[in-house]
Amino acid sequence: MTYKPTKSMQKAAAQALRWRDAAPRSQKAGTQVGIARAYQFANRTPVSLITVLRTYNFLTRNQRFKNYPKYSKARQAWGFWGGPAGLTWSRRILRKEGWI
Repeated sequence: MTYKPTKSMQKAAAQALRWRDAAPRSQKAGTQVGIARAYQFANRTPVSLITVLRTYNFLTRNQRFKNYPKYSKARQAWGFWGGPAGLTWSRRILRKEGWI
């Protein structure tokens, strides 16, 4: 089964990618996985339950990132994974599936 990211997640990921594009090279955030995830979410590509779990794990571990300045690497990373909407979305799915 696959799960489609929400429009709010799409918006957060697309914004984070724009911030990354506008940032000087030294301020560009993201691992290959984080950037790939951002493109998936920005395009609303359906993802697996394992990806939902990874999204939940990243956002839960890094909730402090949402309070960092807009263009910081941490805030870019938070957006790559769908931001607050991604946390709500992943938590809802994992509860429904009995994983949390």
